[in-house]
Amino acid sequence: MLVGAVARRYAQALLEIGEQTNSLDQLEKELGTFVVLLDNNRELQQHLYHPSIVVEAKKELADAILEKGGYSEAARAFILLVIERRRENYFISIYREFVRLANQARNLLEAHVTSAIKLTKEQADKMTQEIARLTGKTIILRQKVDPALIGGVVITIGDRVIDASVVGKLQGLRESLLKAPLTV
Repeated sequence: MLVGAVARRYAQALLEIGEQTNSLDQLEKELGTFVVLLDNNRELQQHLYHPSIVVEAKKELADAILEKGGYSEAARAFILLVIERRRENYFISIYREFVRLANQARNLLEAHVTSAIKLTKEQADKMTQEIARLTGKTIILRQKVDPALIGGVVITIGDRVIDASVVGKLQGLRESLLKAPLTV
């Protein structure tokens, strides 16, 4: 089964639980904490991802971590279910999909802006307002600086990319010149 389909199914189930119990934010935080812990702990990864280790041993270790971390019953049950179903390799994908679905339910949209220099607060606010106006959603603006752009910005919203950078314009000009017929 495709990673995306598995992640989507589990994330959708967790979203429904979060909406029913009014705990979307808490579940997002707890699952995010667990994913970061898993991502940063090589020993935990080896234990949970190893195919020869029995499910009960994996669940026992995870439950001890979850209990110590003060996770809610819903988060604990979900994480243990994922392990029980042998889908522990999908935790990061499930989390990403859950965040996307939760943001969609909250009418939030994440926009990534890469600029040659750090945007001022006023520029970031103006960009956030403009993207919100165009999309009709509340925007979470993620900023990144890449001096290689020379100037301008690259905005990524979902799978849409708006390249208004100097490098992007120069590459477009180069491609146009290469496609143009040579006349003497």
